[in-house]
Amino acid sequence: MVTSIPSISLLLGAFFVAAIVIAFVKKVNIGVLGLAFAVLLGLLTDLKWKDLPGAFPTTVVLTIFSVTLFFGFFAENGTIQYLANKFLWKFRNTPKLIPFAFYLLGILLAALGGCDMVVFTAAVAFPVGKSIGMKGQHVGVCAMLGSMAGSFLPWSLHGSTAKAIIETMNDGKWAHVANTISWGTFFSAFAIYLVIILIYYFVFKGHKLSGQAEMEEPAAATPIQKKSLVIILGAFFLIVVVPVLTKMIGGSFLTTINRFSSVAPVCIVGAVVNMLMNIGDDKAVLKKRIPWNTLAMLWGMGILLGLGATLGVNKYLGELAEHIPTGMVLVSFLLIAGGLSLFSSSLSVVYPLLLPIAGVVAPNLGLNPVAIMAAIIIGSATTAMSPLSTAGGLLLSSCPDEVYDNSMMFNNMFIMAVITMALLAVAGAVGMIGLWGTLHL
Repeated sequence: MVTSIPSISLLLGAFFVAAIVIAFVKKVNIGVLGLAFAVLLGLLTDLKWKDLPGAFPTTVVLTIFSVTLFFGFFAENGTIQYLANKFLWKFRNTPKLIPFAFYLLGILLAALGGCDMVVFTAAVAFPVGKSIGMKGQHVGVCAMLGSMAGSFLPWSLHGSTAKAIIETMNDGKWAHVANTISWGTFFSAFAIYLVIILIYYFVFKGHKLSGQAEMEEPAAATPIQKKSLVIILGAFFLIVVVPVLTKMIGGSFLTTINRFSSVAPVCIVGAVVNMLMNIGDDKAVLKKRIPWNTLAMLWGMGILLGLGATLGVNKYLGELAEHIPTGMVLVSFLLIAGGLSLFSSSLSVVYPLLLPIAGVVAPNLGLNPVAIMAAIIIGSATTAMSPLSTAGGLLLSSCPDEVYDNSMMFNNMFIMAVITMALLAVAGAVGMIGLWGTLHL
């Protein structure tokens, strides 16, 4: 049996790399591979089978399921498309503002389900951008950065997943500050991406855009879409407003409601409301809108990497990471997260691997944990604009060849991903990441 922590760490690392390589080469689900390697690791370290499922919290998987189920109804019944068209219609006569409109639209739609909502942003952004003379990669980067920023909100896919992992890691040590880290990540990303958008705005001569955007006036919202908007506002009130009111006013009623005002329970109840009110076809939502492949990846790799905490590997790796020069810790985590995300999933690989290690390193070195964890979350998601990633692929799939040449777009978006990652590293080096939400434990 393998008993020494360094040996177990090497073994876990070998299984981790093997899972990524096999999944990348053979195009199979990395989660199934991860679960198989977790079984093998358990055998070699004398764990019992019952120790494996508990290595990764079910709340993380439940969060993704509930968020995508709830918001899937609105994608299915056309509410998301209605909001996209209605929003951009307001900017049709101000071409110089349209690049920023794409960024804000990406945030709005990603707030309603996650980064995958970029397909809806791109579907309306590419034709509109073409009509006013924007470069295809300029449209793509605005839509993509907006979608990523919106996905970091505490109730959206990336934000809620990272928050759920942070709440449960290191025996719940971070649970009381997970919300602060989540909001800090969003505001940091919003500001940094906006600066990057401004840089690209002048590089691509957005200030010289002219003419009127070619688009049809959106049709009025259907009764179903109007109901959907009310339900979305109700969920937003419960998730965002109720916690604030509880802190400001208090009282037993608000305190009781606040205990269930987190993302997963609100979205689960909201999904049932959607079903009962016939907001959308629940069978179609379950089949098309739930990312079953991602859930399988997250579950399997989460268990494999979760064994790192069970076996003491996370603490050991955290101690090793303390030898990185303090000034380089944040940028190192950011670049490692971005590099891993090129070949694997942020949700299923990068977050479960690096966030717990950061939870050890940050307090031991006296660093701001909001900044370190935000660097991991933002860094891993930023490379998602690469066409090799899921989100980047979705972006290109929404760009018709007759609008922008897809082969050129593939190359250009890959280059944009590399440049944006370099700009993000600079932002991290000058202290922009984690500026919102400073805390020390």
